[in-house]
Amino acid sequence: MSRFFDWLRQGATTKLDRRYVSEFTHFMDHFLEEHPEVIKDQRIGWRLYWDKRVDQTAQEKAEHDSVPADGYGFYASAWGPKKDH
Repeated sequence: MSRFFDWLRQGATTKLDRRYVSEFTHFMDHFLEEHPEVIKDQRIGWRLYWDKRVDQTAQEKAEHDSVPADGYGFYASAWGPKKDH
């Protein structure tokens, strides 16, 4: 263990090769250069699923019409009628 700490004290973390690129990253970079349509499809998919316009009026109505949760859904009290104490 002392060798490890000696190595660390000598600045081992600053001697790392920052130019290293993994095989997978190299493969993906090369693949995306050859297939630019994949990036275009990714952007279309992003817009389709994430870039949604929100109807503020409908959002406020949904928040107003919501029912408060009764504990966790797996308790029997959440399924049955409310009991007055």
